[in-house]
Amino acid sequence: EADKGHPGIDNMYANYLYDNDRFDESEGIYKRVVESNPGSFMAWQNLLMIQNQQLDFEEMFSIASKAVMAFPSQSIFFLFKGISANALGTYPIAVEALKKGARLNAGNSEITKQYYSSLGDALYHVGNYEEAFKNFDLLLVLDSDNAVVLNNYAYYLSELGEDLDKALKMIDKCMSMEPDNTTYLDTQAWVLYKLGRYTEALNKIERVIKIDGTNVSGEVMEHYGDILYKNNRVDDALESWKKAQGMDGVSDRIHEKIEKKRIDE
Repeated sequence: EADKGHPGIDNMYANYLYDNDRFDESEGIYKRVVESNPGSFMAWQNLLMIQNQQLDFEEMFSIASKAVMAFPSQSIFFLFKGISANALGTYPIAVEALKKGARLNAGNSEITKQYYSSLGDALYHVGNYEEAFKNFDLLLVLDSDNAVVLNNYAYYLSELGEDLDKALKMIDKCMSMEPDNTTYLDTQAWVLYKLGRYTEALNKIERVIKIDGTNVSGEVMEHYGDILYKNNRVDDALESWKKAQGMDGVSDRIHEKIEKKRIDE
C-alpha cells in the first residue's frame, strides 16, 4: 500500500496475484505497470493472457496493438493481436499481424501451431482458401489430433463443397475423441448433408438439438431446417427456419428460405 504505483512494487505484486490465479486483481495493476514501464515484457504478456482467458477481445486487441509497438520484434504479441482481430471479425488486420508475427517466430513449436491455426482461420475468411488450408495441413503435421482445427477444417471444406471425403474423415476423428461435443456433431451432420447422406445427417443434427436443448444456436437451427427439407419434411423445415430467424449465426439467406419454403440448389 505504501509503495503502490512504484513500477517495481506493482510488477512484483501483480505477478504474485497472477501466480495465485487472482487474475481480476492483477489485471488493473498490470495495466498500470505497462503505462509506467512499457519495457516490462512479462507485464504485457500476462495482461494479454488474462484478457485472452476472459475473452475480452476488444481490450486484448487494444493492448496487443500497444505491445507490438513496445516490442516490435516479439512474435507472441503479434499472435495476440491476430487472435483478437480474428475474434472481432477484422480478418484483413488479423492476416497482416499473423503473417508478420509468424516471420518473427524463432521456432517455438506451441506458438507455431497457434500461428498455423489462427492464420488459417483468418485467410479462410478473407477468401484465400488455398493458403488457409495449407496452414491447417502444416498444423496437422505437427498435431494430428488437434480437434479444434480438424473440426474447423472439415466445416470450411463442407461449406465450399470440396474434399468432402477428407472432411468426413477429419470430423469422424473429432467425434472419436469427443463424442458428445455438439459443435463437432453439427459439423459432422453438415458434412453428411453436403455428401447427400440426408438420413444420417438428420440423426446427427437431432442429437445436437437433444443435447443442447434451449441453448441451440441459430446456425444449428438453420442447419436443422436445411436437413429436414432434404428429408422431405418441408413444414418442419419451415418451422426450424422461423425459429432460427433473428438468432445469432444464421446465414443471409434465412429470410429467403422462409419466404420461398425451399432451398435453391
